[in-house]
Amino acid sequence: MAENNTTVNLQDVLAAGMDNHQAGRLDLGEQAYLQVLKASPDHADANHLLGVIAYQRGQHEQAIRLISKAIVAATGSAPGLYAYHCNLGNAQKDFGRLDEAVDSYSKALAIEPNAPEIHNNLGTVLKEQGRLDDAMDHYRKAIGLKSDYADALYNLGNALKYKGEFDSSIAYFTAAIAIQPGYTKAHANMGNALRAVGLLQEAIESFQRAIELSPDYAEAYSNLGNVLTDQGKFDEAISWYEKAMVINLTHPHVLKNYLHTLLYKPDLDNQALFDTYRRITDYVSPPPATLSPVSAEALAPGARLRIGYLTSDFRDHPVGRNILPLLENHDHGKFEIFCYGELGQSDSVTERFERLADQWRVVNGLSDLEIAEKIRADGVHVMIYVGGHFDKNRPSVALFRPAPVQVSFHGGATSALPEMDYWLTDDVLHPTPEQGGTTEQFTEELVRLPSFYNYPALENAPDVSSLPADTNGFITFVSFNKPSKINDTVIELWSRVLDAVPKSRILLKFKNLFEVPTILVPLLERFASNGIAASRIDLRGGVDLFRDHLAGYHDADIGLDPFPFAGATTTFQALWMGVPVISKMGERFISRAGGSMAIHAGLPELSVDTAEDYIAVAKTLAGDLPRLRELRATLRGTIAASQLCDGPGYAANVETALMALWEKKIGGSP
Repeated sequence: MAENNTTVNLQDVLAAGMDNHQAGRLDLGEQAYLQVLKASPDHADANHLLGVIAYQRGQHEQAIRLISKAIVAATGSAPGLYAYHCNLGNAQKDFGRLDEAVDSYSKALAIEPNAPEIHNNLGTVLKEQGRLDDAMDHYRKAIGLKSDYADALYNLGNALKYKGEFDSSIAYFTAAIAIQPGYTKAHANMGNALRAVGLLQEAIESFQRAIELSPDYAEAYSNLGNVLTDQGKFDEAISWYEKAMVINLTHPHVLKNYLHTLLYKPDLDNQALFDTYRRITDYVSPPPATLSPVSAEALAPGARLRIGYLTSDFRDHPVGRNILPLLENHDHGKFEIFCYGELGQSDSVTERFERLADQWRVVNGLSDLEIAEKIRADGVHVMIYVGGHFDKNRPSVALFRPAPVQVSFHGGATSALPEMDYWLTDDVLHPTPEQGGTTEQFTEELVRLPSFYNYPALENAPDVSSLPADTNGFITFVSFNKPSKINDTVIELWSRVLDAVPKSRILLKFKNLFEVPTILVPLLERFASNGIAASRIDLRGGVDLFRDHLAGYHDADIGLDPFPFAGATTTFQALWMGVPVISKMGERFISRAGGSMAIHAGLPELSVDTAEDYIAVAKTLAGDLPRLRELRATLRGTIAASQLCDGPGYAANVETALMALWEKKIGGSP
């Protein structure tokens, strides 16, 4: 009889604990659950609920341990076992154990296949793993089971946004907001989708609504800054980034967007740029408990040098396409390649990268410290941080010093991190002291490759056309760069070029942004203020397939590179289509991309230092149709045979440089 009373008492204590727990009195709930466990250590419900409290407090490791214990105790007996697996999955997801979370949610669905919240949660983890199609399947199942499930509608909209299906994305965000008008993240992410389709004013309104709903939502302020950057309103954009930083000084997206926008400003000198980069990156210094430096030891005979790449650009992206030939041509007999991907979206290019890696690691959802621990555990010798402070790249992982040698690659500017040892470049992007040197400032040591840029030959590109000037009777200049690169100084110079070449026109296109009134109208006004009529400006829109995008160069004779943020991929594509591109060299890496390509392709005459020379080269080329016809006919072959497309040679150059850095680190002869 006493045993039954004890059982009844434990049930009463558990029930009281649950009442307190549900009312938010976590301490009282915890006391009750501990009292139950003192009498019955393997009590399934008490372990589970105590684990839920740990999860609510952010104690994810403890939550995983307690709920796992509950599952062992309850297997086959607890009618609510699916909730155990679901809550375990929640804790695993937030602790970065994504594979384990998928397993837990799958077990929950095996017990209760019609639970919409589990489908939604599983979709969230699959999305973090870059498995967008699988994620969307579960979001749709959740919505099918619960049509007014705002979170699932939002999540499906977000996944569609990542896949580039923006119209569908906007429809799902709209549906989520109709159910839950105060859904801040739905407003903010709908703003991102609206921005992607060129509805900039509508995007601004969405971000403003998100800010009204949640004045401390730093990312909405930052995203509003992004739209203003699209419009070339850099000072206004920077003011919104600074507001975001007041709210959250270390938000990675805010800081990256701020640093990115600085590169567009034509009036920012190198000293001011460096000072700002240093100040901003100081905000992301590592916490006191960091990893100790990794020691560097000589390789054992026959051992391979382990090279790691960390980036969000293992996809169809300008940086991804630029590094693809390098990874395709690594010597795997001498080098073991580790790829760490922050993959918001996977595509066919991602699959190619995965096949090229000796070891492939998806690091979605992991903290900088957790990524550093993976790199350290893999024993990487030389760690390359790709993409700098752009997009979702993670140069801040270098702060934890997970590898003996750390290298910045394709960052566009200094990482501004003292722990970043080297910056890969070339002698055009950063002239040597013998060439006059560079005024750009950086925390790294420069390592100059024979040529920095390298691209794969463009597959399925349309044939090069005949010279359009022969049919038109006038010269058409072209730039397919984004509007934010076309600042007032650029327009002034391009207007002078158009003045110097009678009857000439200029063709501008970047997705559909030149159809956006808030971009189109000010652009035409700025040209008009420089004496250029709208009839001489061909503004085109439309989000084309890649082949159609390249075919746009059939209507252009001469390319004009913007500054201070020069074109890179756009310049290569123009050259591939037989269009010479004139570049004005600036005083920093990001300003000299086009010039580097021209010089290393054997076309130094396309690279100039002054505005006057820029105009002179444009005028000379425009007046020499035989030369333009020759370039039209030969540029693709010239580029294909140059260092720009020599993947094996490029990979060998990079490998030689990295091995020299390693030997220098261990004290050998470089």
